[in-house]
Amino acid sequence: MRKKRSEESPEEIGELLTAESDIAHYYKKQMDRLSALLTINYEIATTFDIRTIIEVIKKWVERLGLGKYVDLGMLDKKRGMIVPMVDLEESEVSEVFTKLKLKANNGVVGQAITKEKPILVRDVSKNPHYITGPGREKVKTQFAIPLKDKGEVIGVLNFEHTKLDAYKQEDIAFLQSMATYVAIAVKNAQLFWEVKKEQDKFSAILRAIPDPVVVLSPDTIILTFNQKAGEILDLEPSSIGTPFPCPLERAECEKLERIISRLGMGEEGTYHMEMNIKDKVFDVHFSGVRSRGETFGVVMLFLDITKRRELDQARADFTAMLVHDLRAPLTSITGALDLSSEVEIKDPQLSLLLKNAREDAWRMLNMINELLEVSRLEAGKVELRKETVEISELIKVASRSMAGFAMEKGVELNYHLKEKPLYTMADRERIIRVLVNLIENGIKYTEKGGEVRVDYTEKGDFVEVGVRDTGVGIPKEELNKIFERYRTLSRGKGFGLGLAISKLIVEAHGGEIGAESEPGKGSFFYFTLPIAKG
Repeated sequence: MRKKRSEESPEEIGELLTAESDIAHYYKKQMDRLSALLTINYEIATTFDIRTIIEVIKKWVERLGLGKYVDLGMLDKKRGMIVPMVDLEESEVSEVFTKLKLKANNGVVGQAITKEKPILVRDVSKNPHYITGPGREKVKTQFAIPLKDKGEVIGVLNFEHTKLDAYKQEDIAFLQSMATYVAIAVKNAQLFWEVKKEQDKFSAILRAIPDPVVVLSPDTIILTFNQKAGEILDLEPSSIGTPFPCPLERAECEKLERIISRLGMGEEGTYHMEMNIKDKVFDVHFSGVRSRGETFGVVMLFLDITKRRELDQARADFTAMLVHDLRAPLTSITGALDLSSEVEIKDPQLSLLLKNAREDAWRMLNMINELLEVSRLEAGKVELRKETVEISELIKVASRSMAGFAMEKGVELNYHLKEKPLYTMADRERIIRVLVNLIENGIKYTEKGGEVRVDYTEKGDFVEVGVRDTGVGIPKEELNKIFERYRTLSRGKGFGLGLAISKLIVEAHGGEIGAESEPGKGSFFYFTLPIAKG
């Protein structure tokens, strides 16, 4: 039973006070060490700079009296070497690591890496593995701790002290705890600089691209852009992380958003869209950027086609002038040939020649009229006579007009109408013409016994009208060219204006037109029109 303090002798009281003081000092030291660990962890976790990490370690090691020298080396597995980091003593790379070209299995630090455990040398003069360098002749104790990431050694943290047997058990535990934090901080710093290096490469590639490039997120937030894009779109570095400032009219901006949304949802392929910006015309290519099956961005590549458009316009003007001049005499010729068909001609050969001439003249006149239509649509000189029309009514009219052709070819022509009527503001005759073009193409390239089906679907603020056939299909390399003027596919003949006119008509209504196909499995042509509200 312990005596009361009043019953103890002065000597016993002194011993008790000394013991209590030692205990208090011990716990204070442990609290200081714990506080130091928390501070070290915070300071090295908030930086990605290796030099700063070593400076923090060096500062606290000296403050706590745990050593004179600190080295940080990273393991290069390919070369089997320990790659030096910064040595703070001379603010240069440690000569121990460089001049001696320390291999991964040499020296005390090499042993720590090879054995994957801390190595403590209480007296370096008695250890044959100790390797020293200039300026470290007074070192007496060395403690090398391997740095691990997910159980794998990535480097080594080395402490050297000028006192013999300098590290007590509590010092060892402290340095090992600190090494755990250092391993995490160093790995994060490495990852950061690897990512930054890749970003720098990507930025260099962007800068080297002579055309404007913008990368957007699927919700049209700017991720990055090059200088050329900044110039044409008035973007500043601060624009990164902000919504893309669409430089177009509302309908065109909505089209742009739909393209980005489709690609953002994982749709494959490349979209095109023309943009007029600052008196220049750009053919903008949209492509999704995917990683591990997920789209995280959309690249917009702006190709300047101003000169090409100027040449196209010059050609179109010349064509329009030429066609206009040809139209009048051809009209006279077809009129005369029509009259001749009413006159009885006894010579059968002459009669056949006149009949063929009449058909050829009408074919040429139709071609000329199509060329004029294209020129007017491209120049925006065609006034659309818009009215509220029901989609199903347009489909019925177009399908009935092509029923005879379908019967002649032995192709089944069907259309599906919805119970709920959908309306659009459109030029009735021109949209019927688009439908007739698409249905005619479907019938033309579908074998006897096949089917052409017309349907429509509500998609947000738009209605999508589709014509699906079971025909020969279109090769992939030709699919993105089918709506170009004068483009005749390998499967067909003609001037190649029907689909080009259809595209211009649909786009003049604020819609889009496209096609999907696979050789031998048929084609699906579709176009969209804004739904009339109210």
